[in-house]
Amino acid sequence: HLPSPANKSTLYIRQTSIKRRDEMLYTASSQTQLFVDLLKEGEARSKITLTENQESYAVFMLMRHVTKQSLLGTSLALSYLESLLETRRVQESMLTDTADAALLLAGLFPERARRLNVTSSYFLQMSKMCFIHLADLCEAMKHKGEAALYEELGTNVEKVAQVLYATRRNNISNPNFFKIDHELPIQ
Repeated sequence: HLPSPANKSTLYIRQTSIKRRDEMLYTASSQTQLFVDLLKEGEARSKITLTENQESYAVFMLMRHVTKQSLLGTSLALSYLESLLETRRVQESMLTDTADAALLLAGLFPERARRLNVTSSYFLQMSKMCFIHLADLCEAMKHKGEAALYEELGTNVEKVAQVLYATRRNNISNPNFFKIDHELPIQ
């Protein structure tokens, strides 16, 4: 039995709720609004304001990757190197996925660096490198708007990662974890 259109809205709202460890429940009328609210909370907690471009990219990045479980098993360096062998369009897609994965790992799962025996800045540097490469690639393809966006993201990857990290509840007990682990100042 398929739900009626009226029930789809209710089901969608339930699917776009986030339950936190401290039993707070976040609900929104859409998945987009849920991630916008989550990022706004991260901005407030980190005292960092993202530009509209950075915030929009982060929201849609979260939406693209919310159901991908392969994120934690990704070899970022290998993905980056493999992308270099592809055509420009395929390369753009692969670099975007690699930049996103690195940024999400840096912001939401920075402790993975220790488990993977890489330096604490590895995820940030991989994300930055991919975004800068994307900017150059888009510039070469005459996609000026995309090139500017990727350039902005590449130069501000630390800010976006700090906002993502601030959305985590467990950093309340240690608000300097990100600073210590990644050697980045929290403003």
